Amino acid sequence: MPQFVLLRHTLPADSPRASHYDLMLESGESLLTWAIEALPTAGSIVAEELPPHRLVYLDYEGAVSNNRGSVARVDRGELVWLQQTSDEYCARLQGEQLRGEFRLRRTSAQFWELSFPGES
Repeated sequence: MPQFVLLRHTLPADSPRASHYDLMLESGESLLTWAIEALPTAGSIVAEELPPHRLVYLDYEGAVSNNRGSVARVDRGELVWLQQTSDEYCARLQGEQLRGEFRLRRTSAQFWELSFPGES
């Protein structure tokens, strides 16, 4: 069964980007990845699409190469895909903290709206 992971990505003080969370969803041989500024809770937040990541990040915690900070796992669990299109993803998460259905809907080339009503 596909997995998901939510990582806290802490960046160095001199990084042009702020520390954030990485939401990673297993799809085939990679992890579809979005950066989000806050933990997903009921409601909607902006998610920035990042390049797909390697499956190793399902288990990895620690330093990220090339002085890109470090990652620590916040949550992990199973995911059931309900819909996957180029502009929208829907799935059900079964993690320790994140439980229920969510929707990612593209709003521009790089940005998406993440809606997470919570446990369902």
